[in-house]
Amino acid sequence: MGGEKVHIKSLKAEGFKSFADKIELKFDGGITTIVGPNGSGKSNISDAVRWVLGEQSAKSLRGAKMEDVIFGGSEKRSRMGFAEVVLTLNNESKIFNSDFKELVISRKVYASGESQYMINGATCRLRDIHEIFMDTGVGRDGYSIIGQGKVEEILSSKSEDRRILFEEAAGISKYRYKKDEAERKLSHTEDNILRLSDIIAELETQIEPLEKQSKKAKKYLEFKEELKVYEVNAAINTVEKNKEVVKKTTEDIGIVTEHLSKIKEEIEGFDAEQEKVYAVFKEYDEKIADFQRQLRELEINNGILKSEAGVMQNTIDSNNTLSSRINAEIEESLSRIETFRGDICSFEEEKERLKAEIIAIDEEIEKLTKERDTDVDNSLKTARAEEMQSKIMEKMSVISDHKIKLSNFELMISNSERKLEDIYIDTDKKQTELSGAQDRLDALIRERDEKRQETSVCEEKSTEINTKLREISKSAQDKKRECEEASALLMQKKTRYRMLEDMEQNYSGYPKSVRLIMKAKSDGELEKAKIFGPISKIFNVSPKYVTAIEAALGSAALNIAVEDENDAKCAIEYLKRAKIGRATFMPVSAIKSRKFEYSKVENEKGFLAIASSLVECDGKFSQIAENLLGRCVVAKNIDDAISISRKFKNAFKIVTLSGEVLNAGGTMSGGYISQNSNILGREQEIARLKEEIEKTEKNLRDLNEEALNLAAIERELAEEEEELDAVLSDKKALLVGIMHDIEHNKTVLSDYSNVIEKLKEDAVNIKEEIKAYEADKEKTKEAIKGEETEIAEIRNKLEGIEQEISDAIFRKEIISDSIVEKTMEKSSLLKDITVLDEKKSGTELEISQTKNNIELRKAEIGDIEKKNSQLTDEIAKREDELQNSSLVSKKINDEINECIKIKLEHEQNSKAVQEMSKESRDKVYALTEECGRLEAKREKLEAETDSALDRLWDEYEITYSESEKYKKDLGGAAAVNKAIAELKSKIRALGNINVDAIEEYDAVSKRYEFLSGQRNDLQEAKKDLNGIIAEMIKEMETRFKTEFEKISKHFKTTFTELFGGGTGELSLGDPTNVLESPININVQPPGKKLQSLSLLSGGERALSAIALLFAIIKIRPTPFCFLDEIEAALDEANVYRFADYIKNYSKNTQFILITHRRGTMECADTIYGITMQEKGVSKLLRLNLGEIT
Repeated sequence: MGGEKVHIKSLKAEGFKSFADKIELKFDGGITTIVGPNGSGKSNISDAVRWVLGEQSAKSLRGAKMEDVIFGGSEKRSRMGFAEVVLTLNNESKIFNSDFKELVISRKVYASGESQYMINGATCRLRDIHEIFMDTGVGRDGYSIIGQGKVEEILSSKSEDRRILFEEAAGISKYRYKKDEAERKLSHTEDNILRLSDIIAELETQIEPLEKQSKKAKKYLEFKEELKVYEVNAAINTVEKNKEVVKKTTEDIGIVTEHLSKIKEEIEGFDAEQEKVYAVFKEYDEKIADFQRQLRELEINNGILKSEAGVMQNTIDSNNTLSSRINAEIEESLSRIETFRGDICSFEEEKERLKAEIIAIDEEIEKLTKERDTDVDNSLKTARAEEMQSKIMEKMSVISDHKIKLSNFELMISNSERKLEDIYIDTDKKQTELSGAQDRLDALIRERDEKRQETSVCEEKSTEINTKLREISKSAQDKKRECEEASALLMQKKTRYRMLEDMEQNYSGYPKSVRLIMKAKSDGELEKAKIFGPISKIFNVSPKYVTAIEAALGSAALNIAVEDENDAKCAIEYLKRAKIGRATFMPVSAIKSRKFEYSKVENEKGFLAIASSLVECDGKFSQIAENLLGRCVVAKNIDDAISISRKFKNAFKIVTLSGEVLNAGGTMSGGYISQNSNILGREQEIARLKEEIEKTEKNLRDLNEEALNLAAIERELAEEEEELDAVLSDKKALLVGIMHDIEHNKTVLSDYSNVIEKLKEDAVNIKEEIKAYEADKEKTKEAIKGEETEIAEIRNKLEGIEQEISDAIFRKEIISDSIVEKTMEKSSLLKDITVLDEKKSGTELEISQTKNNIELRKAEIGDIEKKNSQLTDEIAKREDELQNSSLVSKKINDEINECIKIKLEHEQNSKAVQEMSKESRDKVYALTEECGRLEAKREKLEAETDSALDRLWDEYEITYSESEKYKKDLGGAAAVNKAIAELKSKIRALGNINVDAIEEYDAVSKRYEFLSGQRNDLQEAKKDLNGIIAEMIKEMETRFKTEFEKISKHFKTTFTELFGGGTGELSLGDPTNVLESPININVQPPGKKLQSLSLLSGGERALSAIALLFAIIKIRPTPFCFLDEIEAALDEANVYRFADYIKNYSKNTQFILITHRRGTMECADTIYGITMQEKGVSKLLRLNLGEIT
């Protein structure tokens, strides 16, 4: 049992069918059997495995619907709300299609129908579970769970039922699944191609009409855009034309206003008086301006003085800097002199050392000479050789002298070249400084010219601003005077308005009884009575006829209109209770009109109208109007009234426009009428005053705004003038500073030029020295060359003699060589002493020149100090002038303050004149009509302008400023209007326009192109899918054919072994169509003829199916196999044979057998028993046979 593989580790179930309680079956390996009586729920174990592996047929699970797998309850237990099965598998050998070493497959269903699948605790799809077990024999269509129903499927006459089993065994289920999926994709792709073709065909029908509509819409937009240009230009022309007229009208208004201000003699007199005051103001303003100009000139002069002093101080600072630099150079030169003196000391020390060495060499030469002279073997040749040697020594001494001279020449040339190089460096430096100074001078000259130009411009601008300032000041004074006049007029109107409004609200002029009734009405004391008010308030009369109608009404104007007699009664009783007085009431329901019977009066001279026709009122008060005024005539004047009255024999009342009354019967009344006593026209006057006050306030606001604008302009101009004067002062001061800088730079340029010329002269002199030294150097080299040639000749002769000298004088020669060497060493030392002397002389010369240079620099410092002293004196003079200027400025400021004081005194007098002037200005009111007409004209033009601008915005959403970019020269107004009419005609001719067609056409075109591309892509995908399907079919056919032959071969063997003889074979009904061919099973049990499966007994059928199952397992072992009572129909002998086969195959396949046959139970390693102690509820028991044995 140890070598047997464990694939199913455990099975858990809860609420599944009869397993109400949670159960767990653990599978340790080997063969497991599940036993129990019929109806105990054994087969529910295999159903649980089938269900958790994804079975979707409720019928296969022996139910009507999937919810039937949930425990349905029993006599003692209620129905459960869910069923769950958990299957744990060992996947260490990777037999299943998953990377997990252990797989936990679970499925859960709720009574609501909701279900879920999980793999290792993660929710998954049913498809994911199917893919894990594909081609392993496990799963819905596999052969890992075989029940009696499955046996019937295998042995069924329907070949398609058994075909699924063979495909799973052949390992092509995965390919079949992929092929089916590819075919579904292909079908989906073909459907998409069909749908796309339909859509593309539909789009093709839309494109052509949309293209026409799009072109038409584009033409419309072109016309519309052209029309826009013309209409915008027409609006611009209207606006510009109106602006000119408005400008002219505004000028006319200004002229009228100016005329009005001078219309009255009295006003002119006050104005003349005011002008005198203004003349005084002007005189003092000019004085103040003159003093301020003097102050500015002083400030400018002070600026120039300060600038000059600053420039001088800068020059002093620059000179001090130069002096410091020269002192630094002097210090450097003194340091160099000390260095040179140190060098001379070093030369002297070296010379003393060399002299000591020469003395030592002389002593050695003397010693060697004595040693040589003691040799008695001297011959003539030796004497001659010595003579030649002496000549060589003399020549070498001469050469040594020449070389010393040559070294001195080279030293002098080197010193001169170094000096020349220093001069060149100084010259370049000075030349650079000269160039910089020249650039600064050129820049200063340019700056001077620019500042002169700027100063000139500033002076012109200052003069211009001063002129403007005087003009604006006068305009501001005039505008201020207008504001005061308008303010006084407004105050007068407001006073009158408030007085009238107060009188109207308090019913002033009405009897106390009327006032009491109206107050009681407003307080709600007479809320039951419907009171309309006094007649004077319910009649509206034109101001022209107010006096006449009020005269016609007389005291009736104070009558009170009420709804009916009861309302009048109620009011009368209220008066009685209040004991205030009496009042007359006119019930609307009771008052009747009175007809005028004299129609011919209309033809009379001076007749204006029947008084009732001049009154406007609500329709319900018309009877009252006719009653009171229907028999009254309004005449133009009293003469016409008298004439009419005489003609008609005083038959009716006549009133005139001025308020005279001719009563019926002949009595007359008239005289002066106070303006305040006019209660009928009071409301109209209040309304008129309110309108006039609004206009006057607007006019005052405009005047104040203009006055403020003028004051702001005046302040701006004054500030600008002040700023400009300050700028002018700065510019002049800067100009003076620039002039001083120019002069200073010219001096610097001259100094630099002189220095450069001196350096150039020094360079020429040094070059001449170098040239002379070079000539002497060449002569010395020639001399050395001649001496060296003679030495060579003497040595050649000496060599000949030396060949003839015997070895006896060898020692003498050695001594002589030593003497020569010492002599030459001495010559060399003498040469070094000479060189040291030359260096000392050169250094002493350097010291001398440096001292001379120091003296020159000290002289320069003296000149600088002298210049600085002069500049300091000049600065002191400037400071004195500045102090004097300050005293003068103080004096001028005192004068200005005095002028301001006098000006303020005159200003007080001016205010008194202005107060008197206000009273006279009330007379100009009547002459404002012309101004009003002009204002109306201007408003009309402005309204036309606004209308044009509104059209621009409403039609095109263009402002006037934006319209400028559309402005073109399109001809006159007639041409533009003609073009607009033609364009509108063209637009109308286009008919109905679909502007959206442009975008629709673009969208449809793009969609057509996109969908066409999509269709092409799908057709390519279809082609690819067909190729994939063909390849899979080929692979499936190959695999199925191979595996089918193997299964057929093993089926023959297992059939013979299980039946103890006979034959069994498998064949394809149509070998040419392997994948669709029916699968035939032909068996011949021992002792019987070959016959159909349907003719076999139950046991033979079961054994045949078992033979086929074992043949399949032998070819493709399944990891585990549930066999649910498939051996039930076998006899005992075949059961034991079946059990032996189970044992043989259990090494590769884990068997779980549901059985009630003893032979099967005996082969088991573990037995699970299922009982039903509680009706309807299965219980689980475990028995491990290995542990018992």
